[in-house]
Amino acid sequence: MPRKPEIQIEHEGETHTMKQWAILKGVQEETIRNRYSKGWPVHEILDGRGDCFVPIPSQEFMDEMKATIHAERAERERSRPSNPVFRPGAIRVCSTSSIRDLTERFQ
Repeated sequence: MPRKPEIQIEHEGETHTMKQWAILKGVQEETIRNRYSKGWPVHEILDGRGDCFVPIPSQEFMDEMKATIHAERAERERSRPSNPVFRPGAIRVCSTSSIRDLTERFQ
């Protein structure tokens, strides 16, 4: 069975398939197909209707955000006190004799 020809959409002097527009605009191809099938105007198919359009972040943007988060986390780790008592979740290992000494001191 022959495949259906790809639907070409022209917008602002450029003509691309729905898949190509999805990549260029940063939205999912299915979103463009749904808008097209509902009869939306071409500019709304590709650019959305304002508040209902949320672009998919690019991989470059995501990589930059991850690097920023890691850098901020590393900075927080460097600025924490080195004493393990002040770190949340830290366990200080003591010998039995030192525990006994502390217990006696605070009784």
